[in-house]
Amino acid sequence: MNAPERFHLQFGPYAPPKVPRQQHLCCEVRGWLRVSPAWSDGRIPWPRRYRTNSLILCGDLVRAVKMESVEAICYHWGVCRNVVQNWRHALGVQEFNPGTMHLHNQSRAGSDSASQLRALMRAQHPTAILRREPTPHPAAHPLVRPANSLRVHERLARTGRHINPQLRLWTETENQLLGTAADDQIAKKINRSKSAVRARRSLLGIPAWHAVYSKPWTPPEDALLGVIPDRDLAGKLKRTFLAVQARREQMQIPPVNPQKRRSIHHAWSLNLQKIKA
Repeated sequence: MNAPERFHLQFGPYAPPKVPRQQHLCCEVRGWLRVSPAWSDGRIPWPRRYRTNSLILCGDLVRAVKMESVEAICYHWGVCRNVVQNWRHALGVQEFNPGTMHLHNQSRAGSDSASQLRALMRAQHPTAILRREPTPHPAAHPLVRPANSLRVHERLARTGRHINPQLRLWTETENQLLGTAADDQIAKKINRSKSAVRARRSLLGIPAWHAVYSKPWTPPEDALLGVIPDRDLAGKLKRTFLAVQARREQMQIPPVNPQKRRSIHHAWSLNLQKIKA
C-alpha cells in the first residue's frame, strides 16, 4: 500500500472551525480555551491553545477522530500517535473504527508476501504439499566467525570441496589488513561491507585504526593514589592529570597536599590593596 492510500481521509472533507470574535473555542477535553494567533502548520491548519500551542479538539476534528484512522489524522493534522490515542480515549472511540477497519482491509488485500501466498494456496488446495524454496545467499556473504571460517578452510584443504561456493571465506591476507586503516577503506579495498569488516576485526581482537582506548588501572597504580601528588603521578604513569584526579576521587582517596581555594571576594580584596599600595 502506497502513501496516498494509507493516509487518505475516507470520510472527509474537513474544514477548520470559525473562531468567534472573543477568540475562544470549546474543546471536548479541556472546555473553553483561548485561541492562539499562530495556527498549526499541518496539511489541515487548525487552531491552537494560547501559550501551550496544543491543538483544540473541536469541530470537524472530533468527527475525524471518531471516523478516521490514526495514521491519517497524524499525517493531515501534524500530531503524533500518542496525541490521537489520547483524543480517542477521551471521546470513547473504539480501536477499530471505520477508518482503521478500512485501512486494515486494504493492507490485507494488497499484501503479496510469501506467507500470504502460501496461505492462499493452502486454502485452495488443502491436500497439496507446499515446499519452501531456499533463500540463496548473496555472492559476497561472509563467514564472520573465525571458528567457522577455519573449519571450512580445513575441510576445503582435506577434501578439496567447498560447502557452498557462494560463501566467501576470509583469507590470511584480508585478516592482516584489519586495523591498518579505517574499516570503510578496507571494506572498499577487499570488496566487503563495513559491518562485516568491523565484526571480523572485533572477533579477532584487533583494535580499530587510530582508536584511543582507556588503559585499565592496576592494583599497584591504585596504591600510589594519594601518596604522590596527582601531577607527578600522572607523569610517572604516563597518564593525564585529569585521569589520575578522576580515579583518585572515584576511589575516595584524599589528595596529598590539599589546598583551599581562596574566595573571589578575598582575591579581589588583595588585588585592590596592591593597587592602593
